[in-house]
Amino acid sequence: MDTIETPHGKTRPDPRVQAAIGHWAPRFVTNGVPLTDFQEVTAGITRWEEWCAAWCARAAVHEALARDALASGFRLSAGEHFNRAHKYRPQSADWLARQFGLPPA
Repeated sequence: MDTIETPHGKTRPDPRVQAAIGHWAPRFVTNGVPLTDFQEVTAGITRWEEWCAAWCARAAVHEALARDALASGFRLSAGEHFNRAHKYRPQSADWLARQFGLPPA
């Protein structure tokens, strides 16, 4: 079930997404994901199937920032952004899915 309909006809996010956000936010931040990135990315996710695409989209943002920084000679900043882009790719989502015993996103 992607969303759950309440008695008043409203829907609430997928409980798997809510569980991932609630349980894994500290781990993501501890592993180098800026809290603002985590909050912005997860705020737009309502279904588990969106998890991977949302993180890939944020990875693309960091990859573009890395390429701009590299072209401007800011190698340290470029390295940080490339590192973030790598962390946000699907393998992170697949690992998270395995923690919940779910199929990959």
